[in-house]
Amino acid sequence: MSKFDLSNFIKDRHLYHRLIYVLMFLFAVLYRVTKVYTNTVFTIVFCIVILAFAVADEKIKGLDDEKSKKVILIVRWVQIFAFAAIEIFVPKNIMLFTTITFFSTILCVQGIIQDAEYDTYVLFVRKLLSVFPYVIVAIFISKNMHDMEMVYYVMFKLTAVLSCFYVVDMYTDLYKRYKEKNSKLMVENSHFEDVNAKLMEYQDKIQLVNEQINFQKIELTRSYKDLEEANIEIESQTEVMKYMASTFDVLKCMSVIVDAINEVKKPKLCVMYVDKNVYMNQEPSCIVKSNYTEMQQRLKKDVDNIFHDVKNGVYKTNLFYGQDVKQFNFVGDTNLSTLAVLPMINDNEVYGMMIVGSNQPDFFEKGLTYYETCIVQFNVSIKSALLYLKTEDMARKDGLTGIYNRVYFKELFENAKETVEKSKEPLAVALFDIDKFKLVNDTYGHIAGDNVIKMVASVDDKYARKYDGFACRYGGEEFLLVLPGKDEKEVMNILETMHEEIKNTVVNYDGSDISVNVCIGLSVYPTICKDANMLVSRADKAMYYGKKNGRGRLVVDSPELDKLLD
Repeated sequence: MSKFDLSNFIKDRHLYHRLIYVLMFLFAVLYRVTKVYTNTVFTIVFCIVILAFAVADEKIKGLDDEKSKKVILIVRWVQIFAFAAIEIFVPKNIMLFTTITFFSTILCVQGIIQDAEYDTYVLFVRKLLSVFPYVIVAIFISKNMHDMEMVYYVMFKLTAVLSCFYVVDMYTDLYKRYKEKNSKLMVENSHFEDVNAKLMEYQDKIQLVNEQINFQKIELTRSYKDLEEANIEIESQTEVMKYMASTFDVLKCMSVIVDAINEVKKPKLCVMYVDKNVYMNQEPSCIVKSNYTEMQQRLKKDVDNIFHDVKNGVYKTNLFYGQDVKQFNFVGDTNLSTLAVLPMINDNEVYGMMIVGSNQPDFFEKGLTYYETCIVQFNVSIKSALLYLKTEDMARKDGLTGIYNRVYFKELFENAKETVEKSKEPLAVALFDIDKFKLVNDTYGHIAGDNVIKMVASVDDKYARKYDGFACRYGGEEFLLVLPGKDEKEVMNILETMHEEIKNTVVNYDGSDISVNVCIGLSVYPTICKDANMLVSRADKAMYYGKKNGRGRLVVDSPELDKLLD
């Protein structure tokens, strides 16, 4: 144990100082409260001294420099002499006297050996110094006690002094043995250093062999890693193929591919974009996943322009590095250092693109094969999806007008009805047919009549798309417009505008200009019609009333209609 270690040893046991201060404080108070000791002034002074010593201990606990060590030593000896003075007044308070004696003995040990450099002369002087407070206490106590009591107290104090000296001598002897053993170890260490030097020479020779072996290991590890990566890529592509073979949902396929790329390659940015009208989608489809939220938002705004440049061959290369990456506005101040922009081509036509970016300059060191393979797989998937969607669309849509037929309308209406019933939103249904349509057929022929039907269906579909609803050809010249989330006032404005557009649209056929009018019946759930299942029939009644009373009108459903139609 070194000098520095002893200081730390003492500090680590500072908790015991605190406990002893507390005990002495409690003993003094208890003696006064129980009237064992009736000197109130002494009790107060004693408690103040204990508190002062406790505060001083707390203050000197963290001091380490040389000047501070002297302060600590002075404080210790002041405490020892102060406790000796206090003992003069408490000889009959056995617990308090014993506690003070025990604690002053501990302080004596610390005062003798702390920072003494274990010098024999210094230790001797400090031992003599530590005897004085005990002698003073014995003299003063002996004057106030009978002979036997004095003998007991003197013997007790003498035992404390001898215990103190025993601890000091034991510690000093242990330190001397430590130094002797340390010297012997130093000699042995010198011998070991000579042996170690020879071993180092041998180690250098072995190291040359190890370096060659390690180089081979590195090459082998690299080959294994490449093989493992290739295996992961193959497994990933296999899973993607399995999924795409099981669904015709193009958006989900795009999401699965982007997720697979993120899992296998871990880029900072991955984008798949498919132009509109590729798989019967009326708007472009885009999946963007990135670690940079701001860049992701900027990219969604700019992605259409980037695709336009890709489609028109503005970019002459697929890979961009360093400053070339900054030409893309969406990159901003991110730390992307490399970017790949890959066109997605089917039947020699660019229909989409893939963008992959990373902050690692060597990210595309092994090429773009994995990403190109993903695009090839997606090409096959999108062809299958398009064929399926076209077949499905043929079954759902009217062959003449291209809007939904009556059979599929039932499914759409059920879904819309369930949605608004859960969300408590309104649902509007407008049913209308062409006035005097038979006259059009009789006058201009059935082909002209078909053109009129297609015109009305086109206007119906236009307003359905504009206001997030759906249009349907309900019968020969009958049409439906369903607008979820629109109340009576909103729908009235929409239908009036649509009505004017139909009336003002002229169908040209075989040199003739054909204008038509429609009669519209409207019902709205739940403000007008309380049962959503009755919306179509209520709209039909409103339309029938309009046709019966002049045609070319917009009639809103009401409870009075039933009476008026009777």
